[in-house]
Amino acid sequence: MEEWLLEKLRCPACGRGGLRTARTGNDLACSECGAGYPVEEGVADLLPPGKRRLNLLQRTLGGSQSAAVYDHFRSSRLAAVLAGIPFATEEAKIVALLEPSAGDEVLDVACGPGNFTLGIARAMNGGRVVALDLARPMLVRAKSNLRGVNAAVGLIRGDAQELPFQSGTFTKVNCCGG
Repeated sequence: MEEWLLEKLRCPACGRGGLRTARTGNDLACSECGAGYPVEEGVADLLPPGKRRLNLLQRTLGGSQSAAVYDHFRSSRLAAVLAGIPFATEEAKIVALLEPSAGDEVLDVACGPGNFTLGIARAMNGGRVVALDLARPMLVRAKSNLRGVNAAVGLIRGDAQELPFQSGTFTKVNCCGG
């Protein structure tokens, strides 16, 4: 896990401690309470302990095939008809409103497979963006979709209602499509 990202994180269990790399492997541990959090395939799982049980919709969206289906559907003509706007146009509008730059640190909440994260990262040209989603398969798909962008990207599995970040961490926040 990159040092710049570790500095932004706080423990979902106690809410006080910062996270550091655990003594064994890539996993993370709280400096205060010692709670541990796995890091797999570049995705840090920072769901609070009480949020590990997901409802039916969350489990469905978190399925291994859901990320690929959602990613494909999002850019389809049917999605454009249903949304009333093609995704490329929507993405351009969101990025223009956000105005991300290289000095920004952006949080993309409910990022899914990184649809908006990708446009934000491209526009930042060297900035930092953190993609947060409840569904791990969406984040794994986002990692694949974000290859080759010229920005530092952190992938966090977490709950948008209990963000695992220190206060005042981000200069800008996006939450579209979630």
